[in-house]
Amino acid sequence: MYEKERAQIVDSLRDGAAKSWIIVGPHGVGKEDFAKNVVKVLTHDFNEYNPCVQWISCGLTDAAKKEIQKAILAGEKIEDKEWATKTEITVDDVREGCHFLSLKSNKIKILVFNLADDMNENAQNALLKTLEEPYPNTLILLLCENIGKLVRTILSRCQKITLKAPSKEEFKKELLKTHPELSETELDLLSFLADNVPGMGKEIVEQDGLAIFDRVQHLFVRRDQLDAQDLLLFSEQVSKNENVFDLTQKIILKCLTALAEKYVAIDMEKAYKLSNLYEEMKLYFTQIDSMNLDKKQALVSIVYQISEAL
Repeated sequence: MYEKERAQIVDSLRDGAAKSWIIVGPHGVGKEDFAKNVVKVLTHDFNEYNPCVQWISCGLTDAAKKEIQKAILAGEKIEDKEWATKTEITVDDVREGCHFLSLKSNKIKILVFNLADDMNENAQNALLKTLEEPYPNTLILLLCENIGKLVRTILSRCQKITLKAPSKEEFKKELLKTHPELSETELDLLSFLADNVPGMGKEIVEQDGLAIFDRVQHLFVRRDQLDAQDLLLFSEQVSKNENVFDLTQKIILKCLTALAEKYVAIDMEKAYKLSNLYEEMKLYFTQIDSMNLDKKQALVSIVYQISEAL
């Protein structure tokens, strides 16, 4: 996929034009794979470790790295633990990346930000000089989900490519490559939940998202029909893992949107309530982490509000 977009970047370097690109697309659309393919074409290096490229992202914290080293020395399994990650890309991260680009080499050097959304404002400002005066034979790729988080000065100094989700049939074909066991009914449901974004579809399958969807559907009932015990159990289960909780949020919002659309033809007043509730819930979900709210109680509260609207 995205051969035309990849060719744009490769051709721009041959013509001596733009050397900085913003790659925009929703979560799971394949921005990282796209960047890896660009790297392979430009460096002719297909190994996992490539000395011509440096990736910058919200990786592990320094404390977590030390803990991992201790665990390895102690013979412990590190795969079974969750390690703390940084919440933002900092000035030091950007300076390290720019220093990498400044090193002399007869080969192209590529700096990839994954995700550029995670750069704080100071980090973005630190990148500006390199964007204005790029080092020879270098390329900067800024992978981005929310372009609104980037300052205008960065936007004005980069070319932009938008990666759009493939068609429904292309989505199904892509998903079957890694999950051939999926039925046509499951593929249709995944197409709806993932908006035809292959990476998101894989994430839903691998985190048992179809089962989460089924549970959410059973909880989206009127207050007098709601099984409080089942709700408490569900909230407790999905709150234990950060990734599962994030996926549950997305599924709830997706189901809420579909429910509002369904009621447009049946009950406009209820459809209006559900639409407003969607906006409220979307904001509420963003506040759970920032306000350090209890995830289990937050989910219980959200489902109760939906049941009251029904």
